[in-house]
Amino acid sequence: IKPRELARNPEFKPLRGLLTPLFFLIATCVSVHVNAEEAPAALPGRATLDLFLNEITSYSAEFRQTLYDEYGGALEESSGTVTLLKPGKFRWEYIQPYRQKIVSNGQFLWIFDEDLEQVTINKVDSGGANSPLALLVNGAEIDNTYQIESVSRDDDLQWLALLPRGEGTQYQRVEIGVNETDVVQMRLHDNLNQLTAVEFIGADKQAELDPESFEFQIPAGVDVINGLTE
Repeated sequence: IKPRELARNPEFKPLRGLLTPLFFLIATCVSVHVNAEEAPAALPGRATLDLFLNEITSYSAEFRQTLYDEYGGALEESSGTVTLLKPGKFRWEYIQPYRQKIVSNGQFLWIFDEDLEQVTINKVDSGGANSPLALLVNGAEIDNTYQIESVSRDDDLQWLALLPRGEGTQYQRVEIGVNETDVVQMRLHDNLNQLTAVEFIGADKQAELDPESFEFQIPAGVDVINGLTE
């Protein structure tokens, strides 16, 4: 999915920093099935990742996200909440420093910016066989799409690196930090050498979620950018 940038305000740049980690999170945490018998030899932390991918059907957490430039300087810090419901439903809400909602029912994607009073609507599309969203839409096996390596241990986190096997992806590598039971952090390195770091807090892997919360009702009076016919 490549939603149009909300360019009405030249200072508004949230879409670039959020969609990649969002779709990667949904792809890995909601829809990827891993067959333990077919998985490669166990790597440190891989068992936690596989268990997380296989067992989760619903999920909720708070998140903190920081976007860094190629020199390691922080460009933007944001925070909010995320809820996921298998298959394919998610709700990612930014609360600080701006309010923005990204909602999908598995068929459509809505991006609502409250400050601009603007909604962008798109169909959920695979975006290419090697994109993170392809895992969401097609349920592809994670090992078919990523080469997975165990790279380091940091305090109580084991880090796994996911390297895209195909070309044309938005990122060079994705690193996932896991403890004994959970995915705790993510670090996404894009093709501009920028880094998006996401930390998940207070995760509930058995959250009771209303499927209707993944249907977005467009508020009256807002501008609508409709990408459904593109």
